[in-house]
Amino acid sequence: MSRTGSPYDNAAVERFIKTLKHQEVYLHDYATAQDAIDRLPHFLEEIHNHSRQSGSSRR
Repeated sequence: MSRTGSPYDNAAVERFIKTLKHQEVYLHDYATAQDAIDRLPHFLEEIHNHSRQSGSSRR
């Protein structure tokens, strides 16, 4: 653990939120908040995990 307020503590979470917004939220029009919540499992399984696996195999 680093000191309180270190910007590196939240870097992974902030990157995930940015990816979620750009690859899911900004591309869809949700009628309700529940529609967005229902779509999250699809994003995690199909889009986010696939792109992470593809990115790690290029190294």
